[in-house]
This record gives sequence, structure tokens and C-alpha cells, in this order.
Amino acid sequence: MICCSCGLTSSLFAENLQENFQKQHINASIEACDINTIQNRPQDYELILLTPQVHYYKPQLLQLIHKPIVTIPTT
Repeated sequence: MICCSCGLTSSLFAENLQENFQKQHINASIEACDINTIQNRPQDYELILLTPQVHYYKPQLLQLIHKPIVTIPTT
């Protein structure tokens, strides 16, 4: 799951990643959501990626979600 502030940036990023996965025959699924939605659906995912605009939510989410959470660097 890729998570951003409103779901738009992460949706575009997820689409591109999913296309690359398919081209490389990688059996993985990637979805996108906004920061508020992730708190209601964390059990559905193995890994959560936070975009740079919501990276500061990581400490708060780590208390609520017991899954790996990775922040995507701005670079």
C-alpha cells in the first residue's frame, strides 16, 4: 500500500509500479490510499509506503499498525 495525503499522488505511483511489476513478471499487487484510509485497512497489506508529504505520520502509524512502514525519500 502506498499512502499519501489525498490518494492522488500515490495512485499514479501505484499504477506505474504495478505496470513495471507485470512487465517483469513479479507477482505482487500494489494499491494506493490517503493517510486517513490506511488506519482503517492496515491488515490487508504486508508493507506500507508513505510518500514524502505524509512521512511525519510514521511514528503515529507505528503505534496503530503492526506492519512494516517505510517512508519514500524525496530524492
